[in-house]
Amino acid sequence: MSFSEIQPGIARLSVELLIQISNDLDEDDLLALRMTCRALNTLAKEPHISAIYETRTIYPVPHIRKQLEEKAKNPQTKDTSVEPILRMYEQSKADWPGVDHMSKFQSAGYGLTLALQNFPNLRSIEFDWRSRSQIARSTFNLFYPSVGLGPGKRLKNQLISVIAVHMTPLQYDHTDIWNSVVLPTINCGPSGLETISDIFLGRRKADGVKMDWFYMAEQQLAIAKTNLSSLKTLHLTIQEEYSGPTPRYYSSSPGYASHGRRRIPRVPPRRNQFLDWLSTLGANLAELRVEVVDNVHAEPAPENCLMPLLPKLKVLKLINFPLAPPSWEEFLSNSKDLKEVVLLHCHANESKQSWFEMLKSLKEKALNLRKLLVEMADRAPSRGAPAVTGYNLPNLKVAGNWATEDAICNVIIPVKKMRHGLPAEFLHEYGYEDVDSTLTKNLSKELDENDQADIFWDSLTNGNWRCDTEDTRGLAPARRGFAFDDDSEVEYVSDSDRYYR
Repeated sequence: MSFSEIQPGIARLSVELLIQISNDLDEDDLLALRMTCRALNTLAKEPHISAIYETRTIYPVPHIRKQLEEKAKNPQTKDTSVEPILRMYEQSKADWPGVDHMSKFQSAGYGLTLALQNFPNLRSIEFDWRSRSQIARSTFNLFYPSVGLGPGKRLKNQLISVIAVHMTPLQYDHTDIWNSVVLPTINCGPSGLETISDIFLGRRKADGVKMDWFYMAEQQLAIAKTNLSSLKTLHLTIQEEYSGPTPRYYSSSPGYASHGRRRIPRVPPRRNQFLDWLSTLGANLAELRVEVVDNVHAEPAPENCLMPLLPKLKVLKLINFPLAPPSWEEFLSNSKDLKEVVLLHCHANESKQSWFEMLKSLKEKALNLRKLLVEMADRAPSRGAPAVTGYNLPNLKVAGNWATEDAICNVIIPVKKMRHGLPAEFLHEYGYEDVDSTLTKNLSKELDENDQADIFWDSLTNGNWRCDTEDTRGLAPARRGFAFDDDSEVEYVSDSDRYYR
């Protein structure tokens, strides 16, 4: 019996399996399958149509802009095929053949608003800042139409890689590309929009939507609340503070009219603007992820860092977000259906006391919580270095109903381990390294039995959370990352290139 006789043919695959395989195929591959035989034509029809119409990718190039302008001119034609995703990619700043300048795309804000009204089934908007991505034939033709790649033709993998690197790096201001789509979305109001997702890889620490953008007049907030009433998932990457000179005109603010410059008053870029915006739009939010990118010009976080009030929230993921016990307790009182909390590198004043109080509040208020992940902020000097505070708080990971006595909490603490094989003259300075040690504790029990922060952390870590304030070995705390055993939604790749979904 030959190998081909015992292997099932592709025509015998189930529809579910073919749909799974089609995620790794482009529309040309699926078209080739359909042209093979009648059986495959029937089997691959739906995946092929989905590959073409399910996601409408917007590149800031002349061809796409003209398509959107045509849609704006013909409001009677509704594109009901675009259902789940409208994806916005950036382009390179370089003048590639066939690539228009970004400003021309941004200047068509009113036209884009009209065009978006013609996507009544729009469910999701994604911003993808990946610097490397596979370039499909149809995408290549948008940027290089003169090459004329027809169906079935392929570029060499090495060439595709080079094009991907040079065509999609983040060269423009994050806020500008965000405004090009979000403002028209708020204005036109696709009532079925459920997701706005800003996928940020953390490659450029200074990028993120600035706080200035979230200033809206009361009337604008009311319109946004009405038009985005179905919003369930919101992923944002923001800058904590505006770091540039005080402008007379804001091109990055919703008050800026793209068809004519309009003076708007200077409003201090406070966190309250963002929180008002978030609380207004978040009445029905079920999942929220906010990452605050590092900004050396940002002012220190206030002692009472406010939190949004989101009554229907189930999943919360905060990265580099400042926290404070009073506002954290108020937030939990309004979000009683929380099932997952992920706090990565979040920081608070009086760290040991604040985290103790916030864990207490979490146990008392979040009765439906099933997953908890806390990864303490890196010990930068401005956030309380070990040489100043004299302690390193542990990371915590809990799966299951952690408020019950049966829940197990993994407590990850850094311990010093002696290096071997170093010359004697280096032992004093480089003779030790920090490694992770994991303890198994019952977090609920520890919180119930200990009413003081120092006693709680002593018991939780077996006394291994304190460090020598006079340590001169120059050792930095180990950078620690992990994910839930049964959940891959949080992935820690590395400190310099991390990706949180």
